[in-house]
Amino acid sequence: MASINRVRVVFYVALLLFAIILLGLTAQRLNYTTHLPVGDPLNGGRSFHDPIIAELLVTSILTILWAPFAIYILSGTSDYGLYTSFLGEATALFFLFMFYVVGAGIASVRHITFHALISIS
Repeated sequence: MASINRVRVVFYVALLLFAIILLGLTAQRLNYTTHLPVGDPLNGGRSFHDPIIAELLVTSILTILWAPFAIYILSGTSDYGLYTSFLGEATALFFLFMFYVVGAGIASVRHITFHALISIS
């Protein structure tokens, strides 16, 4: 039977891979929306900046920094005080989870303005 730390390391590796994918996708979206070519149907060809995408970019960078540290802590016998405790790990994962949930929620919501609501009714 596998040790619980090995299972946690596998999950941290998966988290790291997903964070790297998210980093690439958000960087590409920021690059695309800030450098729109003339005549592009998105936003009339005018470049714009979506702040929540920058938040997802920062969240993925924080995850890329946290996951290797957590893997190192779980696979070794080193002691870094609070960071190696279960409370420290749970706190870091809670904050990352909240960043991901808020970022995904705001990024996936269709923004409807007041004028759009008036025209619908």
